[in-house]
Amino acid sequence: MIHTSVARNLGIFLTDDVKWTHRAAQSANKTNAVLGQLKQAFKCWSKSSFKQLYMSFVRLHLEHAVASWSPCPKRES
Repeated sequence: MIHTSVARNLGIFLTDDVKWTHRAAQSANKTNAVLGQLKQAFKCWSKSSFKQLYMSFVRLHLEHAVASWSPCPKRES
């Protein structure tokens, strides 16, 4: 049997040290990727159009990640 530090099961990453840092990094990477796609697709945007795009495409990834960050009372190192 091979030992791994991170395993994915049903879309959830389980780590052997039971910390949320891997999930936080994964969510940040996904959010940055979506922002990069929006930047490529829309060259010029106003404040209202950016707000609408952000609320539609970016916020949902961050809200999904909050559920995993919320139980952590202090920064994990």
